[in-house]
Amino acid sequence: MNLTWCLALTNRGLIEGICQSEIKLTFLGLFGNTTITVESVEALAKSPCALTLETFDINGCKQIELEKRQEEYLREYFIHCKEFIYHS
Repeated sequence: MNLTWCLALTNRGLIEGICQSEIKLTFLGLFGNTTITVESVEALAKSPCALTLETFDINGCKQIELEKRQEEYLREYFIHCKEFIYHS
């Protein structure tokens, strides 16, 4: 699912629309979404996506703290993910 530059996307929309559903994504692109925070990342980590996500792009999600955009942090939650795209 490519949600790149969906500037109207909010944490609530991501959490209620994806995290609380049974959607199992292999790709999630959130590039450029400046309102998404670590709250969404943590909700994704508890969703079915955590087991199927292979590529996770949070490049430009500046509301997510720098240390929580790093691969070391993300790998703890998304153990099957092969590629993390982020801007440090």
